[in-house]
Amino acid sequence: MTQEVSARADLDIVEMPATAVAAYWLSLKKLMDVKKGGKVVQEEMETVTEPYIRLLLETAFGSSLPEEAVRRLYQAGRRQALADVRRKLDCMARTLLAMVAGDNPQRVLSFLTAFFPVPPIREAVAMERVYALLEKNRAGEPGEADPAAVDHALAADVLLVRLMYCLAVVRREGREVCRRLIDSTRSLFFAEGLGLAADGFDAAFLRKRLEVHRRSLLADTSLKLVLSEEMCLALRARYSYEDLWRVARAHLPR
Repeated sequence: MTQEVSARADLDIVEMPATAVAAYWLSLKKLMDVKKGGKVVQEEMETVTEPYIRLLLETAFGSSLPEEAVRRLYQAGRRQALADVRRKLDCMARTLLAMVAGDNPQRVLSFLTAFFPVPPIREAVAMERVYALLEKNRAGEPGEADPAAVDHALAADVLLVRLMYCLAVVRREGREVCRRLIDSTRSLFFAEGLGLAADGFDAAFLRKRLEVHRRSLLADTSLKLVLSEEMCLALRARYSYEDLWRVARAHLPR
């Protein structure tokens, strides 16, 4: 009746397949059964790196709120998480379109900050950092982090700087350099867009393709957030492993 699903070592709800998200909760249930509960969850709350999973655990197990209140908090958290992912995907998409158009990074940055109620970084500061990264790259100086490592999990200010760095590199060296940037990026959405830009697809096609992919990615992320919420609540209610698997199976894509 039960089914084992292998989990990934890293936790990122946006990039993980739904089966891996389910596997995380099933694995946590096994640990709770072996070690008799509470301490396992406490340790997990302190060490888990996925922000939404930490929110779920802290809300469900770190409070005495009734389930109805927990569900309301989950709904609020889900809205915030999806809005954050949506903004960052929009920033990536606009940057990719600017690569195809050969647009000016400073002009593009001014547009990207409008996706945020309050700009996460002053534009002048962001461009200073971009130019400094370009100079280090030209001089062959190693940095603390790869400036082209674009990832939706980054803080917004860091993401904008890295996006503008990638745009500046493409503007200086041409669209073919997108293939090199793919090796650095940690976002599948951005990596696939870079591949299309390098292959010479025009802006109209790229815009449509990015919009379809964005909708698909957000829908998949929403499914995985709900899956995680239901499985966390099932853990709180002390469901058996078999019943927890039933919860997972009901939410997993067919």
